[in-house]
Parts: sequence; C-alpha cells; structure tokens
Amino acid sequence: MKVISIKSSIVVRELAEQLKQKPFKIIADLMEVGVFANVNQPIEESIAQRICAKYGFRFEAEKRERGSGLVHAPIKKVELDFEDKPDQLVLRAPVVTIRLAT
Repeated sequence: MKVISIKSSIVVRELAEQLKQKPFKIIADLMEVGVFANVNQPIEESIAQRICAKYGFRFEAEKRERGSGLVHAPIKKVELDFEDKPDQLVLRAPVVTIRLAT
C-alpha cells in the first residue's frame, strides 16, 4: 500500500495532487461522506485518511518540528526624518480639487 504524507492543514487541492486525481473528484468523494469543501479549504485528518483508503493509499500526517514555522527576521532600526532638506525637495504640479454641489 502506497503512503501519502502531507503536512497538517490538509488542503483538498494538495490531497488531489498526491492521489493523482482531479480536485472535483475529491470534492465529490468528500460530499459522499458529508463534508462540503472547496479546493482551497483544509479538511480533517480522519477524513483525508478515508479518502486515501478509497484510492488504495495510506495517509500519514507529517509532524512539524518545534519552531520550524518561525521566521526570524533581523530587526531594522527606523529613522524618522522630521526635517525637509532643501536639496531633497522636488517641484511638482499643484493638486486642485473641485467639489460639485449636489
């Protein structure tokens, strides 16, 4: 029996790709078991196991490593410029707003 391994948050489209089926076919299978989802929605692990079994696959949810989803970006220091320097000013056309009476 073939094994399918998908990270938690099992999306219908990804499950269809793994099963080599069209997404609408998986949606029809889900409707048969009383689950109404579109291609971009996640489904429960137990439901995914039932759908996989129908196609002769065994489903295993991948476990995430602790902290693997965290992104550590460097903290940027923000400098505020409160003064306009004359050499940085740019001439532009004036903005005119006309309001019509209603």
